[in-house]
Amino acid sequence: MTTTLVPGRPRFGWGPVTMVWRPRLVAVNVGLLVLVFLLVCLNVGQGDYPISVPDTAKAILGGGNEAERFIVWDLRLPRSVVGLLVGAGFAMSGAIWQSITRNPLASPDLLGITAGASAGAVAVIVFGGAAFLGTTIGVPAAAMAGGLLTGVVIYLLAWRRGIEGFRLVLIGVAVNGILLALTNWMLVIGEIWDAQEATVWLNGSLNGRGWDDAAPAAIAVGVIGTVALASTFQ
Repeated sequence: MTTTLVPGRPRFGWGPVTMVWRPRLVAVNVGLLVLVFLLVCLNVGQGDYPISVPDTAKAILGGGNEAERFIVWDLRLPRSVVGLLVGAGFAMSGAIWQSITRNPLASPDLLGITAGASAGAVAVIVFGGAAFLGTTIGVPAAAMAGGLLTGVVIYLLAWRRGIEGFRLVLIGVAVNGILLALTNWMLVIGEIWDAQEATVWLNGSLNGRGWDDAAPAAIAVGVIGTVALASTFQ
């Protein structure tokens, strides 16, 4: 590891990778991690069998009695972990879009990507595709296809001898409005039970989430996060 000085801050790195040491940034992130851990303990401790924050923290770290460890690790903690991973995925998607468009207002929900994914999922649910494809794989696959197709359409519409962030955002906002209207139309014409299922899917729910749900979310966040981080060093 080599260490050199830049104006006011030390720089360190390994080979072609160099980073600037920012104590305030490190302190803020450490403080946020501690705050997230405390909020998770507070959330996990709520329920028909309340557990205090210190006892919840002990159970998460492997202490406490057997009943508390079962309630925390098997029943409640998976929901919080899934929520954290999904939130991390949202944060990364927003940061990636802001980096691509060079616009601090850009985000998947503003540019129509989220609306495209929602339209794809709702179309499968309302028009009966879920019965053939299955809700476990078919609906998420339709959502991914809808989001990817929307991204391609926005990119093609925004292409004018290159891509400008301002034009991309404007076209994304227009496409977002169209797809939101399309989704609402499908919810109106669909059967009431299909519309209810689609609404629950659109809003999301952590009810019944387990470690088998956390694993694919962790893999997706880890892979995408690694690729996004590696791209910053190029």
